[in-house]
Amino acid sequence: MKVKYERELRAALRANPLSFIVPKTFIREFPNVVIYVGEKKGPLLRDCWVWKLDSDRRVIQFAHAESGQVDYHVDTNELILNLRGQRP
Repeated sequence: MKVKYERELRAALRANPLSFIVPKTFIREFPNVVIYVGEKKGPLLRDCWVWKLDSDRRVIQFAHAESGQVDYHVDTNELILNLRGQRP
């Protein structure tokens, strides 16, 4: 079941990488990461938050930025979130 889910997740990412970014929603579909985006207009994201979690789902690192953009790399099957205007 898990293998099937991961296969379907990869296919969905390839088809529409931004479909997983839902504004004003905590996105937990990615392993060890939580993402929150305040606004999405096409590929441009605003008010971006990213929390990196350890194996016990505790926050070990976080980032907040004014804006960002998601790119999908076909070769590595990865979503890359590029943040701009990162805030402390």
